[in-house]
Amino acid sequence: GECDKEVREGRVIHDNYYIFDNGAWRVATPQEADGFTDLVQVYAGLNSDEKVFFVIRHSERTSETGPTGHLTANGIQYARDLGKRLAAAGKKGDFYFGYSGYTRTHETCENIAQGYGQADYTLNVLDAMDGAWYVKDADKADAYVNSDGGWEVYSRYAFTGAYSDAFYDLKERSKQLIDDELIANLSSMSRVNFMCTHDYLVVPLLAYVTNGHANVKFYEKWKWVNYLAGTAIIVSADGSVRYVPVKGLETGTM
Repeated sequence: GECDKEVREGRVIHDNYYIFDNGAWRVATPQEADGFTDLVQVYAGLNSDEKVFFVIRHSERTSETGPTGHLTANGIQYARDLGKRLAAAGKKGDFYFGYSGYTRTHETCENIAQGYGQADYTLNVLDAMDGAWYVKDADKADAYVNSDGGWEVYSRYAFTGAYSDAFYDLKERSKQLIDDELIANLSSMSRVNFMCTHDYLVVPLLAYVTNGHANVKFYEKWKWVNYLAGTAIIVSADGSVRYVPVKGLETGTM
């Protein structure tokens, strides 16, 4: 219809949010109004021959942004509640957990597992889940962030290609993450995999998997990815891949 025509021509109505559904864009329903689908809904809807990576931002953190900063009490509860909702949706086996090496991503995985009721779990540090995955030149990236602010810099890079001297090509780096770091290692993982990472990885990844439609353009609309939000990377039996922006809380943006 007219919506599809506008998407094809690159003229997106900015007052509407779009969902990528079964290979095509459609206007989001009121329940999906931020452009994200409930993570538990996606989990519950998996076909028996599908596998999934949930690449999500960690839960709510304290003001300590360094590697040893913890989750808040709310953040712990949010992650546990997500695990409980996943269990209530019907268990599809044990989860594989990968995290960035930071305390807050470790604690997010740990509390999802505990809420889910998975007693036997291993928390695996994955270098690819580091928030600096898209950074090509750390000194230049840091200088831009110090000047313009991290949310501004990372969203402009992700959606407009700005700061190209500091960051990798979005498409090439995203494909490397998805194909070489995740899908290529599925045999050593599980059917359902949780990858807990950081907003500086999730926002560019969302820009890539949604062809620039994700509602996290801070530089334009002051929206940023929420805690426990990110993307589901769903791998079918024939090897085809589809993506769904997901939220673990009521909203996918903040």
